[in-house]
Amino acid sequence: MNMIPGTTPTLTVTLDEDISRCSAAELCIRCDKVTILKTLDDLTLSGDGTQVSVTLSQAETLLFPDNRTALVQLRVLIGASVLATNVMQISTKELLHRKELTANG
Repeated sequence: MNMIPGTTPTLTVTLDEDISRCSAAELCIRCDKVTILKTLDDLTLSGDGTQVSVTLSQAETLLFPDNRTALVQLRVLIGASVLATNVMQISTKELLHRKELTANG
């Protein structure tokens, strides 16, 4: 998967088990010195609880440097157990004009 800074990508993590009973969750995206944390309130779970999605804002993706590897990991709390995914990688690509795009210019 690739991510271009200044865009609004939706990241989706597919899981082997249902996490719909989780009481807390944290999706961590880290690239160089930039870390973005998304909590359960920011995440969307699929109906069967095996997919977690989050949409990043332009402002968030503009924080990431060009042509690097971002690391992504999901942790969830289910009962007294904390589970985590393996660390996944996303390549950041190049953006020529590093500014948010708005309707008013």
